[in-house]
Amino acid sequence: MKKHIIFFTVISLLLCQCLFSEPVKAGEGTCIESVFEDLNKKHWAYRVIKPMVNKGILNGYEDNTFRPGAGVSREEFAIMFANSFNLKPDPIKEIGFLDVETESRAAAYIKAVKPYFPGKSGDKFCPDQSACRENVVAAIVKIKKTGELFDNELKNSFEDFSRVSSKLKDFIAWARINQLARGYPDNTFRPRDKVSRAEAAALLNRAVNLKVAKKDSLQEEDLYPFSKTQKGYEKLAQKLKQKHSRLYGYNVDYYIKKLSKDVIYVFVRVDKEKYFSFNGEVYKKNAGILKDFAREVGKIAAHSSKEEKVILNIGYTLSLYYNPENVYEESYITYIKDRNMWKINRFYAGALAVSGKIQKTWVSKPGDNLPALCDISKLQ
Repeated sequence: MKKHIIFFTVISLLLCQCLFSEPVKAGEGTCIESVFEDLNKKHWAYRVIKPMVNKGILNGYEDNTFRPGAGVSREEFAIMFANSFNLKPDPIKEIGFLDVETESRAAAYIKAVKPYFPGKSGDKFCPDQSACRENVVAAIVKIKKTGELFDNELKNSFEDFSRVSSKLKDFIAWARINQLARGYPDNTFRPRDKVSRAEAAALLNRAVNLKVAKKDSLQEEDLYPFSKTQKGYEKLAQKLKQKHSRLYGYNVDYYIKKLSKDVIYVFVRVDKEKYFSFNGEVYKKNAGILKDFAREVGKIAAHSSKEEKVILNIGYTLSLYYNPENVYEESYITYIKDRNMWKINRFYAGALAVSGKIQKTWVSKPGDNLPALCDISKLQ
């Protein structure tokens, strides 16, 4: 009987340790794959999480996980936000929220971020509730925002912009125009959705490096495939389809969206049913055709759009709910754990047009699962 009591006591202690474990840090220069069992280079947010963990802005857990797909609570985001912007928490006697104990480890952080990330209902902060997208983005914009918006910029933000809380619309529109919040492939923002730890990390990293991002132009994730044309660009997409519906005998579709005030992105998607034959007949044997096609389509887009700059990428994208590693090349596969799906992104060629003229064309190297970035200086 004593053995059974001891056994269940040990199990209970272990469970408590896992459930209520405090975050642990990875030291400067630490390889986070060796620290976190659930985070490696294939994860879409790996490159933004790694430097933030190494700097102590983000922490993992004692069970050697980071839990990138787990929702971030309002309390957790307050700590992440304060660490990201170096808002040093001071000793406090009163915090102003009935549901936050002054002795709790997060109290000082919650008070430090209060001007940017306030309570949900007057005297309550709701620390254990999940942080939602519009509140998280608005907090980041409040600490970064400069300049004002015009009415047309508010209207040209997201498809579901009307669902954004009225008092936060200005912040969300600013985030869109300044590339802090890029939304989803269908051009929605989904303001009330929960924010995962990985998403929070990506937003904070983007905000902290906003000045760098403007100098260095667009990031790779800006140019990933998407499957819905933004409102206002439907006619241009139709025009491109009418002029060039096929590439070397293969069907192509066009999707267009605005990246900033004077830059649009045209993604040319190759027929998803013809991946392997297209690779063999076009990419490997006739790469010059890809360049010529990118140049011609880029010219039409540049002459037909009001924006000064056009970025075009020809590629292939597919979402699967089974592991395709034995079918597709591993370098093009990304596993999205929180959706239990695999994403295949492949880029073949592209073009950059400035002021109606093609400035550069390129063909991606084999094995490269990122879009070829254009000359950064030409986008500024």
